[in-house]
Amino acid sequence: MLRRITTILAAGALLLAATAAEAVGHTSLTWYGHAAFKIVTPQGHVLLIDPWITNPANPKGKDDLAAIDKADLILITHGHFDHVGDAVDIAKRTGAQLVTNYDMGTAMVADLGFPAKQASFGTLGHFGGTLTLFDGEVQVTLVPAVHGGTF
Repeated sequence: MLRRITTILAAGALLLAATAAEAVGHTSLTWYGHAAFKIVTPQGHVLLIDPWITNPANPKGKDDLAAIDKADLILITHGHFDHVGDAVDIAKRTGAQLVTNYDMGTAMVADLGFPAKQASFGTLGHFGGTLTLFDGEVQVTLVPAVHGGTF
């Protein structure tokens, strides 16, 4: 339960960061079940958080996954399968950049086949740091959480 609240708070923090930007459009939030969210920023950037789109709580998971044709960032909170989920498939189809901590990012490239060119120093951070992306429209702060993270 605490993990779910933390994930929701992280999604909410990203939503607030996006709404603070100069609005061209509006911000939308989609929940795909479990911990999987999509945020579309006012400038149209698509962020996926813990994209296990095909999770059991999403009866339309396969259709929703197939419909994802744009993603700019994939944010992974930790390395459990139910958070990494469909990230590699989505990244290969969309070119989305990976946003997570450096150790998790390098492991996803080495062990899961996440495209290396989409996991760079610009989007891999360390706990306590903040990544500023899309000219400041999105800011991601990496915070330590008391939860396992190995995959």
